[in-house]
Amino acid sequence: PTSSGTPASGSVVGNVSVSPNVLKVSGPAEVIGKISKVTAAIDVTNMSMDISDSVIPKLYDEDGKEVDTTNLNLNLSTVTVSAQVLNTKSVGLNFQTSGKPGNEYQITGITYEPQTVRAKGNAAALNKLDMITIPKEVLDVSGAQADLTKTVDISSYLPTGVDLVTPSDKDIAVTVEIEKAAVESFDIPTANI
Repeated sequence: PTSSGTPASGSVVGNVSVSPNVLKVSGPAEVIGKISKVTAAIDVTNMSMDISDSVIPKLYDEDGKEVDTTNLNLNLSTVTVSAQVLNTKSVGLNFQTSGKPGNEYQITGITYEPQTVRAKGNAAALNKLDMITIPKEVLDVSGAQADLTKTVDISSYLPTGVDLVTPSDKDIAVTVEIEKAAVESFDIPTANI
């Protein structure tokens, strides 16, 4: 099963399935031998919810050219293709830290890229998701006396039913900025107090 077209704004295609998923073809051996794959495509143009449709399967050879079915017998003229259409949402990230930096050192900030990711899922799951929180144990700064840089895979912290629109966005480069604490003394005339 495949999908064609672009779903409505803010939506992406999820799982695509076909039923039945076996097609029996009979005919001249010369023609049968050319068949490399069979596809059943559903059009999801401007769709914002799940869709099913009866589709005529198409046969292709190794070069991607459609095989003429005039002299072939197919046990099915159509198959049912179902496409899941999911909502998307831009979600922020929340990194926390554990442990304490080395003596006289302190955390001055946390930077990471990207700062937001696009998540996909059903409306009920996405409505509950505003922020992906990464547990503090992931960024342990115990005894650190310099910046801590780490690549964090956030995919395991997504709630059930939610995935990333772009799978490669799962790896987030995070830097915990750590600096030595400075002490400075000031003389203030009592008249200024």
